[in-house]
Amino acid sequence: MRSIAGRVIAISAIAIAFVPLTWETSAQPTKSGDGEQPACAAIKIEEMCRARDDCVWVPAAMTFQPRPAHCRAKPVGPPGIFTK
Repeated sequence: MRSIAGRVIAISAIAIAFVPLTWETSAQPTKSGDGEQPACAAIKIEEMCRARDDCVWVPAAMTFQPRPAHCRAKPVGPPGIFTK
């Protein structure tokens, strides 16, 4: 019984030691420069989405679970896939 309680206490101590590390990384400020454009997911207008090189417009899906049309970031793959 003692060894189980000791293990539980040791694991709890290790978990508590790592909690501040996760808080520190999540509390870091986000980059918001002066000339930055909004992320693709925030764009709701098709023309604005198509005007950006890093975004793709996804048309609405009228299946059993309808989804509205939206803008999405282009997938990042090996170099040369999305080059002209």
